[in-house]
Amino acid sequence: DVVTTAEALSQVITSPEQSLTFYVPEDWIVEENIEDSFFGVTNGPTPLFSGPGIGDLIDDGQLVMILAPFFINDPNNALGILGSLTADGMMGVDYGSPTEYLFDDRQAASAMLNADILDGKMIVLELPGAGYIMAQIMVPIGELYIFDETIHAIIASVVYGEIAADTSSSPPPIDTA
Repeated sequence: DVVTTAEALSQVITSPEQSLTFYVPEDWIVEENIEDSFFGVTNGPTPLFSGPGIGDLIDDGQLVMILAPFFINDPNNALGILGSLTADGMMGVDYGSPTEYLFDDRQAASAMLNADILDGKMIVLELPGAGYIMAQIMVPIGELYIFDETIHAIIASVVYGEIAADTSSSPPPIDTA
């Protein structure tokens, strides 16, 4: 499958200092936590940070995604970063064993959330030029597959640094096969 992000992801999000840019579907809500350098993304209608709470959003059928950039060299691969984030419930939840793969010719790793009340996963993807992006995704039980292509397209659209400030053209199609 090929997801053409120019068609599916039409809303451009750029951090205030223009160091991070990514694309989301038009009606999705994005909030930035400037203090901790991460973004909260939902498919609406309720925002993540200024809303009632993650559990309530998921109960109402919303997708919840937290995007956070990592600019570290040790461990210097997606699997190592994901392994350190999911170890011993570090993120407050339990994840399964991480799996490493290539996504759009970039290092990536993912791990499924082990929970009875919601479905989710964590993905770490190498950014072009520098660092990695971590995405923690949570959805109502049985709905993860509905958002899978969109989630991967959003994560793949993230750019950091000088190229992030140039939003004059849409990102290229992302091969998700």
